[in-house]
Amino acid sequence: MSGPSLYTAMPVAATSGAAVLAMAWRKCKERPLLAASVKGRGVMLLDESGDLFEETVIRATQGDADAVVLDWSPMTTAKGNLLAIGWTDGTVMIWSLPDHVSREDAEHHAPF
Repeated sequence: MSGPSLYTAMPVAATSGAAVLAMAWRKCKERPLLAASVKGRGVMLLDESGDLFEETVIRATQGDADAVVLDWSPMTTAKGNLLAIGWTDGTVMIWSLPDHVSREDAEHHAPF
């Protein structure tokens, strides 16, 4: 890859002017991605150049909760294509990269 990269210090336009609450790297050689939770803007997926990946922004399904915990599944589980998201309202979401769909569980979790 040539040009700017998230592997070096650089401003990222997608997160400009807002607080980044959490980040998680998807450790995949073919498609490394950075999931970044931005206060009031949801979870953004960024490619190596710091650009939005496929215009993907994941938002809470109810209310205005912010994501405070992010973690990609290991490459040995679903090929690293699942992103676990913990929201401030106590909801836990599992989001699928290939399908761009989520599943949530809000029953047994206390809000932050």
